[in-house]
Amino acid sequence: MRARARGMTMVEFLVAGLVSITLGAGLIMLVQGTYTAHATVIGQNAANADARTAVDTLADRIRGAQLDPMSGAALTTASASQVVFWDYHDQYDSSQAHALVPVRYYVENGCLKRKVNSLPANGQTIVSDIESLNFVYYRYVAGTGWVETTTASDVGAVKITATVANNGYRRTITATVQIRQKRPVK
Repeated sequence: MRARARGMTMVEFLVAGLVSITLGAGLIMLVQGTYTAHATVIGQNAANADARTAVDTLADRIRGAQLDPMSGAALTTASASQVVFWDYHDQYDSSQAHALVPVRYYVENGCLKRKVNSLPANGQTIVSDIESLNFVYYRYVAGTGWVETTTASDVGAVKITATVANNGYRRTITATVQIRQKRPVK
């Protein structure tokens, strides 16, 4: 009887190598897919966060708009792409501490910007990567409810829609907010 030689035959070696290569390729594809999914989620979350920041900032500020004692209006400008309202603010001019000043929000070069009493000159950037910003204005009509208006002095609620494009990902968020000082009497 012949003793069996120790070690692997060439066929066994090739089969083991093929199995190892197949398993290694599968593992590489799994890791690559995980990193791709991770990058996608990060991009989507960044776009969502920017859109949410824009809408939440605008909603919070517009909700707190003050009434101009002369006109009784909370807004001075009500256009589809910008809003100007009255608020107490002393960030840029301490000589006007607690003065009622106009606050303007608008989009310029893809950035949501704010000016308080026309300062700073180039506006303060709130959020970048804004693709579009749209406002729709409403007034309350007794017996009918909320109806669209273009008259700034009538505005009691504002629908805000912001679209953000961040690294190839787009997100649109909409919110409607009532101005506290202009709540309808029912």
